[in-house]
Amino acid sequence: MHSLHYGIMAGTSFAADINVRVNESFNITLSSNPSTGYSWHVDYNETYLELVDDIFQPGRGIGAPGNRTFVFQALQPGETSINFTYQGPGGDIANTTTYSVLIAGITPVNNTTNNTTNVTPSTDTVPMQDTGIPLVVLTAGSIPGC
Repeated sequence: MHSLHYGIMAGTSFAADINVRVNESFNITLSSNPSTGYSWHVDYNETYLELVDDIFQPGRGIGAPGNRTFVFQALQPGETSINFTYQGPGGDIANTTTYSVLIAGITPVNNTTNNTTNVTPSTDTVPMQDTGIPLVVLTAGSIPGC
């Protein structure tokens, strides 16, 4: 199975397209450093998508940024978006990221494959300041062999 990998533009909105079928699940993984007080807040249309899991994988070392993975399942055909806001104490916003999701028709009932698409930042990680605000811009791209 082919997995999609996208980079995030730090501090600004970045629209990434995700194409799935009804009943398929997909993952979006974002760099996160909860020790700074910043965390990702997600806004999506529950008519089209269900958030089935939210997993944090800590980084290596004390205070190191880790990854937060949001697992969604497509519920019905249509077009929608997922808006992420990296928000800190007092409502400070360090980053916003938007993914456009296009959901195609129903997956056949006899489909026995694991239909999961992964959407993650590129392998170059975003360095974090003490505030948890990303310092540099990642580029969008596909990682060969994923």
